[in-house]
Amino acid sequence: MEQPELVLQGWTAGEAMRATCAADSPPAENETVIRIPARMVPLIRKACDAAERAGSPKL
Repeated sequence: MEQPELVLQGWTAGEAMRATCAADSPPAENETVIRIPARMVPLIRKACDAAERAGSPKL
């Protein structure tokens, strides 16, 4: 059974932003830094809530 997950698509961050992020939390070999416009925050919250509900055990 496939686990619920949230997949994000965005613009590739520029070199300066990637360097800033890497200083705080270096991405793993299979990760990258992307940019998401602020207008997408409510949609991302909704998607996170749905993914969390899908992954929660039924009580």
